[in-house]
Amino acid sequence: RGSGSICTRIPAILDSGFWIALHDRLLFQSAVIRRMHRMGRPAFLLALLLRVCASEDAVDALCGGLRVYVHRLPPPEWHAHEQGSFRDIGDHQLAQNRSTERGEGQESVVQEDLSLFGFPCTHFDPLTKMSCETLHYLGMGKPFKLRKLAAFEGFQFFATHQFAMQVFAVRYVLNHCATEEVGDAQLFLVPLPLEMIQRERQMMGKDTARTEAYMAKVKHHLSRHPAWRQRHGRDHLLVVSETLFMYRDNTRRSRLSGYTNADPFWESVAIWSIEGPRHDRVMNLPYLTFFHPKSDEEIAMWIHEVQKLPRERKVVLLAHERPQRRGLIEACRRSELCDRYEPYVGLDDMEPYEAVVTRYLRYTFALHPAGDTPTRRGFFDSIICGTIPIIFWTPEPTPLAGQVVDRTYEKCYGRVFQSFPGWLERVAFIASSESDALRIVKEASDLEIEEKQRNMREFLPRVLYWDTRWKAESTEARHDLATQNPFAEALREMKLHPFVGKRYGNETDQL
Repeated sequence: RGSGSICTRIPAILDSGFWIALHDRLLFQSAVIRRMHRMGRPAFLLALLLRVCASEDAVDALCGGLRVYVHRLPPPEWHAHEQGSFRDIGDHQLAQNRSTERGEGQESVVQEDLSLFGFPCTHFDPLTKMSCETLHYLGMGKPFKLRKLAAFEGFQFFATHQFAMQVFAVRYVLNHCATEEVGDAQLFLVPLPLEMIQRERQMMGKDTARTEAYMAKVKHHLSRHPAWRQRHGRDHLLVVSETLFMYRDNTRRSRLSGYTNADPFWESVAIWSIEGPRHDRVMNLPYLTFFHPKSDEEIAMWIHEVQKLPRERKVVLLAHERPQRRGLIEACRRSELCDRYEPYVGLDDMEPYEAVVTRYLRYTFALHPAGDTPTRRGFFDSIICGTIPIIFWTPEPTPLAGQVVDRTYEKCYGRVFQSFPGWLERVAFIASSESDALRIVKEASDLEIEEKQRNMREFLPRVLYWDTRWKAESTEARHDLATQNPFAEALREMKLHPFVGKRYGNETDQL
């Protein structure tokens, strides 16, 4: 694979006598191959090599040409689990832990039997079960159907937790990009369980000794590992499933987890997150949503059905009430062009996420004001549903657009979406105020709407995280759209522009 691949040396190989020996060795090892020998030695070997290389190229396209070594971090001593490191959670657990009594007979991973990073699922907050939810279907969450929309009867969707990226990232790498040999890897993934550590700390109250000891143990393990010692972590990757804003110095999460973005130990490590500043060290990826395809055909079918839906020529606002949103909520209430709902509140007998998706699919536009930070998952939900996002931006920080100007959509996701130039203006409308947003809804022409919807269909594969059980093993199936998924785009960008350890920052882009 890579620069030393046999695929790069096919011409030289065919000029040598190597193919003769390889052909003769293979000829007597397989009845299938014996039947193929009638092709002749050179033609047979060339066909064999091209098939192998086609498979290799497909994997390289999913991994940006990078091979990734996933560290096995030590599990916490206070809750060591028989599965050990999270790096080992795989298909065997999916096969062994099933229940046919959930919902309408749908299979689901029995979450109580699983763990993350050696932290058993039953150990965490019984009110939210946030950690356990991330383990349904190997990170995808509880499955659901769009029961009010018959056109989507053949699809399965998932109530994926928006902060489950770490599970998705590890599964993706293990399925497509992993190598067991340190010498073969160009990137090293550190599956540090930040969420699990901070929840353990919450359970212990003011006692910090165990979590601090565990973080020290992780650092000691890495510092002695040959992969880390090669470049002192400069070719390593850390996945922060929440926004980087939450892990600045002296934030609650940094105190609970023992991790801060500015910790000198991690200062050379690249980071994947769902939101952060544009920074050489950071790759911000879109939020996880509800649709995790298993094939290009499934994406094409989704696009086809979404395109056919009748829609109201109105805008929907799915947002909780917050001080910075009150003006927008009031403006929506007064307008005949706007409908507002509380997100994740069931519609009739629907599941919460089912209600969100069903509502987006009914409207032409969707309003996306800032929350704690400028970006929100609903922006990506609406793009997948073919509902044109309307976001807010002004040159100066405003509550409606988000106070942290360097983390607005364009700056935040510009790096991962740079293969789609001008992506934000092409898929969304940008408003300066509440009244401007409603003006856009009223005045947008049919041609403008059609153009945005067409651009969203083209852009769609770049925001879809694939089914965590999917593996690109077939060389016959086409994976053109799969190679545009966020992880593939991020890995390609990391190979082209790796973090070289340069430290810089100013008042707005400090990590």
